[in-house]
Amino acid sequence: MAFVLENISKEDLKRYGLDRAEGQLQRSKWVIDRERESFLIYETRDADSGIRVFILLWEKKLVEIFLYQKDVESKGLDGKTKHNLQYYVDHLWMPSSLEQDILHIKKAIAEALSSYGWNGSSEYTGKTTVEKMDDVKIIFKENIKI
Repeated sequence: MAFVLENISKEDLKRYGLDRAEGQLQRSKWVIDRERESFLIYETRDADSGIRVFILLWEKKLVEIFLYQKDVESKGLDGKTKHNLQYYVDHLWMPSSLEQDILHIKKAIAEALSSYGWNGSSEYTGKTTVEKMDDVKIIFKENIKI
């Protein structure tokens, strides 16, 4: 199964302890892979600095993802503006017991962020328009800090 963007149910908030979690989690939307019991949720604590923080539940352990989000506009052959979302993953924090699984974790992060889209939507919300995102690209910093 793959990560799917969903509204978080009250039952899931309780099941995963998110109803009593500290911090500024976005408790309305997430992406979840129910088969792997893994999810990605946005935490708003560093939004003013430009750094966005996401939490990934992986093998019943939490991984913090620190990244920048950018909309790259380009003109298509048809002359229309295309919106391509880029996530630039700056660093990760995870328990040392997960470090040997970094390649699988990076793959899961890429899958989850692709499903998450632009602020939890496949739609790009510009100043006055809402348009479909054309592409989502995830870039991991070389020699990423763990």
